[in-house]
Amino acid sequence: MFDLAIALGKTVQELEQSLSSSEFTEWMAYFSLQPFGHYREDLRTGILASLIANIHKDKSRANFKPRDFMPFVDNPDDQLIEPRSAEEEAALVEGFINSLGMKVIEKND
Repeated sequence: MFDLAIALGKTVQELEQSLSSSEFTEWMAYFSLQPFGHYREDLRTGILASLIANIHKDKSRANFKPRDFMPFVDNPDDQLIEPRSAEEEAALVEGFINSLGMKVIEKND
């Protein structure tokens, strides 16, 4: 909730008062596909830091990973560190929508 409030330039209280349940659900679905906020910024920095460290490391040393430069990651095996396939993303969003009692309707061309 905090990252969304920051992204929209509002306080959490303002967001809670102005955001409908359906709009919040849409934001959650969007976040599952395109994460944003501090965690994602730390991941981007970790990717760059690991790239630079790997270029300059001793060849006998194991490669650095982005999470090695993300000191506040609670779970080092977090799904956001390794990209998901399009099928995994679609299943994640569909499961989320289904958990809300909604149904995914496929558009037929």
